Amino acid sequence: AIGISNMGAYATVVKKCARSRDLSVALMNSNEMIEQKVEVTEIIEHLDNELKSISIHSSGKDLRHIKDLEGSFLDELDNRVKRGGSIAGLSTGIDELDNKINGIGDECLVVIAGSPSMGKTLFCQTIATSVAVDQKKNVMFFSMEMSENQVFERFVSGVGNIRPDKLKSARLNNEEYGRIDTAVRELRKSGLYITDEPKQSVGQVRAKVRRHKIKHPDLSAIFIDYLGLMKLGKADRHDIAIGNITRDLKELAKEVKVPVFLCVQSKRPQNVKDKPNMSSLKDSSCIEADADLIMFVHRQEIVEPETTLKGITELIIAKDRHNDGNGTIYLEKANGTFNALSIEDAGRIEHQEQSKVAPKQRGFQD
Repeated sequence: AIGISNMGAYATVVKKCARSRDLSVALMNSNEMIEQKVEVTEIIEHLDNELKSISIHSSGKDLRHIKDLEGSFLDELDNRVKRGGSIAGLSTGIDELDNKINGIGDECLVVIAGSPSMGKTLFCQTIATSVAVDQKKNVMFFSMEMSENQVFERFVSGVGNIRPDKLKSARLNNEEYGRIDTAVRELRKSGLYITDEPKQSVGQVRAKVRRHKIKHPDLSAIFIDYLGLMKLGKADRHDIAIGNITRDLKELAKEVKVPVFLCVQSKRPQNVKDKPNMSSLKDSSCIEADADLIMFVHRQEIVEPETTLKGITELIIAKDRHNDGNGTIYLEKANGTFNALSIEDAGRIEHQEQSKVAPKQRGFQD
């Protein structure tokens, strides 16, 4: 008999039976797909999504009173004091950026946005080089646009400080050959792992990350280049399909406790004087909602050839959920990588930009 005294135990049994039934249905559906000779990767993705859904709905985390969190907060505060003011998250290798955003948090979805030819991929490679080569940490780089050989060449260019056109033409002197040799040796010792499989679905990415995390528990960063080339799942609208991807990537970052960097294509500003902002993102509502950090890579000379910002790349921090680090950092290209401008040069540029924004007013003034 079911009474108040054993109601909790009965509810547990009912939940367990429901989980078993859901699992049985998922396995049966997957078996039917096998019999219908559906592509193996699609079956794996389907089963992976079903198991994830069962797991989410079959377990829940009890609420905790806020006083139960004070111990972990005070421990973290003590750790911050011991760090002596150093950044809390993953270093990007760009000091000006690290100081502004306090590094990249373990569970962050970081969106690197920009219109074509602005330098999104190069910026991601700059951070990946810092993490994998300089910091000797483990990194996954999903390239859906360039081949593995093209990606490798670009990393050699950045690490070896060699102009990309020099590598393309192979017109190299002995000193440059020496730098190539050094770059190859550095990459050999790095923690960088690359895949160039095109049109990967978020399910395939998730499966690769989980397998890699088991083999390499020190995984520190995941780069995906780029959202527009990912395989979309079934959805009623395009924006919903995009939202499913960004939501799943955010969940992946939380699951493996590793930041995910996602390249996203943005629209060009309608007015050449306008800087990119949230409305520049395609399907911006879902991307904006899921991302912890959104940064636009912008080269004004692409849209305004006569600009005073020739050779300058602006890194515009449009959203920083955890540190309120909004603002602009000025970078310059340097043979396959980005370097931040000095404080003096950045200050001079900001002064020039501010003086252009404030035109003289006509008429009488109070």
